Amino acid sequence: MSEADPVPGEKVMDISCGTGLITLPVAKLVEPDGMVTGIDLSEGMIKEAQSRAIDQKLNNIYFKRGDAEALDFPDNSFDVVICSLGLMYVPHPGQAIKEMYRILKSGGRAVALVWGERRNCGWAEIFPITDRRVRSDVCPLFFQLGTGNALSKTFQGAGFQDITSHRFSYNLHFRDDKQACVVFF
Repeated sequence: MSEADPVPGEKVMDISCGTGLITLPVAKLVEPDGMVTGIDLSEGMIKEAQSRAIDQKLNNIYFKRGDAEALDFPDNSFDVVICSLGLMYVPHPGQAIKEMYRILKSGGRAVALVWGERRNCGWAEIFPITDRRVRSDVCPLFFQLGTGNALSKTFQGAGFQDITSHRFSYNLHFRDDKQACVVFF
């Protein structure tokens, strides 16, 4: 979120907002005159995010069910576009990033967070077991943008310039094995 640097008065789009983990704190940053729009494909996620916004008495958030690859917003609508850990769920992330570019105002900022390389993931030891038992195209998609400079190239292909990329490690902590398995699967 600090990479996006939202400030009071800005219009921000949070793509694949989930339950509002990023959307809600950003809404507080852009108060009193700024607005945040959160979209997600999951109606359940949207309802949970709306409930959390109501609980926190945030009135500058609008949630809508939406597809990252076909954003239902006019060109040049937002000062900041954020997609935190959402691009890996999108079948065509290049199209989603083109949509981010389209709705972003000239001089605006777009920020995306993706998982890194699969082999560096803390769950890497589990993958061979899963691969033997579960046939899925999801796992390769999950990590494709975190390999090499794939994310930067995808942003460049969508029209973005002055692209910066930062890699970092983060340890996830779970209260027990059950919670870790729920998150993983």
